[in-house]
Amino acid sequence: MDLNEETQKLGGNALFRYALVLLGLLLFLLSQGILTWKSTSARDASGKVEAVQFEIAMLEKDIEESESSDDKKKMREEIDDLRKDDLKKARMEAAEESVDAKTGIWFWSMARLKAVGIMCLGFLVIAAVGSSHEKIGALVAFALLVTKL
Repeated sequence: MDLNEETQKLGGNALFRYALVLLGLLLFLLSQGILTWKSTSARDASGKVEAVQFEIAMLEKDIEESESSDDKKKMREEIDDLRKDDLKKARMEAAEESVDAKTGIWFWSMARLKAVGIMCLGFLVIAAVGSSHEKIGALVAFALLVTKL
């Protein structure tokens, strides 16, 4: 069996040569998207707490500047409502999102590392059985992945 026949049997089909790279890339994008979504939702929830606190601070500033006692009374009631309802709900939501962001983070971090490993293996397969220009490209991509780790 000559080298050409062996290459055809090992990975002559481009789909098989690139299957590991594509599988690794899909897994990497999925895990990275989920990790980004989890951290973003936790930050958004903490931003809601800060928004309610900012609204309370603005109302307190308006109370100091207001001359009417009726307006001051209404603003104080509004501040009490914000503290009792909105701030409490926002803090609970932020705590829930923070816990949710931490659950499963280990699994998705490991999935991301596994995806990088699968992509590296795919590039090594391409470097082993691909054509000359595929070998060069695969080795360059492999080197870039390894240096980014």
